[in-house]
Amino acid sequence: MLFDNYRNKIFIMKNELHDCYIKFFIKKEIEKKDIPFQLKPLVFELHKIYKQDQTKITNSVVNQYIYNLPEKRLCFVLNYYIAS
Repeated sequence: MLFDNYRNKIFIMKNELHDCYIKFFIKKEIEKKDIPFQLKPLVFELHKIYKQDQTKITNSVVNQYIYNLPEKRLCFVLNYYIAS
C-alpha cells in the first residue's frame, strides 16, 4: 500500500516533468517562471541530454533519467508531491 503510493507519486512527477519539458522547449507554451520549482533543474538537465546527444526526450528517456537520479535529489523532488 505504501509502496503503491510512492510509485504513483513518481509516475505523476515523471509525467509532469516530461510535460513541462515539452511545453517549454518544444511547444513554447510556458515560460521559465511557469515550471514548478522542484522540476526546473531537471527540465534543464534533460535539455542538456538533448543538446549533447541529440536524443529526442521521450517518456523512456525521462524514465531512465529519473531512475539514474541520486536518491537525495529524487527524495527532494518527491517531497513536493507527497506533501500535496
